[in-house]
Amino acid sequence: MRIAFHSMFSKLSKQLGSDPSTWAWGRVHQRELENLVVSGLNYGPKPDRGDAYTPLAAPDFPSAHGPSWRMVVDWGARTFQGIYPGGQSENPASQWYADRAATWWNGDYAPMLTADQAASSSGAKAWSLKP
Repeated sequence: MRIAFHSMFSKLSKQLGSDPSTWAWGRVHQRELENLVVSGLNYGPKPDRGDAYTPLAAPDFPSAHGPSWRMVVDWGARTFQGIYPGGQSENPASQWYADRAATWWNGDYAPMLTADQAASSSGAKAWSLKP
């Protein structure tokens, strides 16, 4: 155990410096949100939170894939929150191209409407499929 500890400490010191108080997962593991069409329009790479065992875990350094859509449901309060990385559009000329990237990176969520709230929203449309 002692040999393994010193070996790992030496390896990490070479990679992250000699002061363990400055070591952070985000210095080792970074994430890049890839544009589906043009690689020059990617977001990041940026330091990732957590560690290899958290829900945001993803392989590779930096990682260009892994969990993206996140949703939290509070069944008791009947509230829903979710976030998708990047924007709501893959068009870089759109105002919605990068409108959610910072929220996703920060680990924040946007409130979601219930089905009833969405159906009663201004401009809502209902479609029915009939045989």
